[in-house]
Amino acid sequence: MRALPAALLLALLLAPHALAQVGSEPVTFLVYRPWPDPRAGSAEADPLASPLAPPPRDVERLPFTLADRAQTAQRAPENAPESALAHYRELSRLVQAREAQGAPLSLTLTGTLATGILEIAASPSEAASVQLVVFEHARAPYAARFVLAPVALAANETTRQSVRLDPAWDAARLGVVAIAERQGETQSATWLVGSTSATVQTRKSVLLEHVTASWCDPCRPVDEALALLAAQRGVAGALVTDEAPSYLRAPSWTLYAGLILGGAAAVALLRRRKP
Repeated sequence: MRALPAALLLALLLAPHALAQVGSEPVTFLVYRPWPDPRAGSAEADPLASPLAPPPRDVERLPFTLADRAQTAQRAPENAPESALAHYRELSRLVQAREAQGAPLSLTLTGTLATGILEIAASPSEAASVQLVVFEHARAPYAARFVLAPVALAANETTRQSVRLDPAWDAARLGVVAIAERQGETQSATWLVGSTSATVQTRKSVLLEHVTASWCDPCRPVDEALALLAAQRGVAGALVTDEAPSYLRAPSWTLYAGLILGGAAAVALLRRRKP
């Protein structure tokens, strides 16, 4: 088989969706802050930490990223904890591995925004424990704002829950994640305020839950990697804001420089091959 032309190969390597190397189904993202915040009461306290949105489990060390509440991402992938590109590849690997498991059930999720109240309805196709999380995609990507207690539902049973909105939240940029757990397997779905229809997630949607903090310098490379993957695979798309905290800024030039250098190296190797 003939090698791809160098320009085309480089374009494929650098194209955002080609880089993900995973399926077309959306990935579910949630980003939490430690609670209680170890820096609470100091000038370094995380402004997004809240008792209303604790992480899914106790975390002794940051950063912490969990896929489908079953697999934990490596903190130092490729022995390069400082590399956003290495973390990006690690997250993509986790997503691929979890997608291969298939969906244990389908989820239907919808909501209605009234004055100061968000009404949510979720229904699994099979008996499962279902948890709802309200997030804000504004100052930071998929920032968990309100975590509701899980409820046990029968097949096709609907849970209806109400959340009173904090005036500080940007209501237009809110969304809801439904997490269904059944016999050790997980399915998730995302619905955005402003959607004109319910989300019906029949195929596997991998859940990535990430714990970070504004005072966590080692978290920055994986924060950047997650932001890039979320822009590619998340329902809410890329974060557009002029007020994004520095610790969750857009992917830096170093990530893209690494991708360009990697692509150039691949092209050079192909040129050395014989037709």
